[in-house]
Amino acid sequence: PSTTANDGLGLWLLFAGARWLDRPMVVSEYDQPFPNPYRYESGLFFPWLAAFQGYGAICRNASLSVEPAIPAPGPGVNPIHGYAIGLDPTERAAETLSAALFARGDAAPASRTVAIPFGADQFAQPGSAFLPADLKRMAMLARFGLIAPDRLAALPPGTQLVPLPSTPSSFTAKIVDRLAGAFL
Repeated sequence: PSTTANDGLGLWLLFAGARWLDRPMVVSEYDQPFPNPYRYESGLFFPWLAAFQGYGAICRNASLSVEPAIPAPGPGVNPIHGYAIGLDPTERAAETLSAALFARGDAAPASRTVAIPFGADQFAQPGSAFLPADLKRMAMLARFGLIAPDRLAALPPGTQLVPLPSTPSSFTAKIVDRLAGAFL
């Protein structure tokens, strides 16, 4: 799905919910490969979000370098393959846009921070393995992530602290919590 549609935000929100504010954030693979009709978004949405969040590094999921001859000459040759950034003009443009937004710094980092204190007490809390999507959506409005309670003093002044919700919010989270309770 589209990365900006409600059901397409899943992967991006997964990254947001796994981020620790006091550590570098590196995303080793992101993309929407051919034949996805929304692949043009991968060069805009995620590099902007990564720059806005202040991630340390991002890397697209790709298998081939840039090829000067598109389409490749010869009978029976398919010029565009999944994860082949160098063979797909849309992916090549997305790669250039990614470099401008993230690496060159055309997208500004967030000026506000929202932190979720997360330590041993929160880890033992039911539902802590899954941050609710509504909470993770804050990553599009402010720098967002988890922070150990003993590291709160290192946060920038004016950081908004948001407590972890006390009950699982999704069906998947409830199932995982019940299974974990049966084995622990």
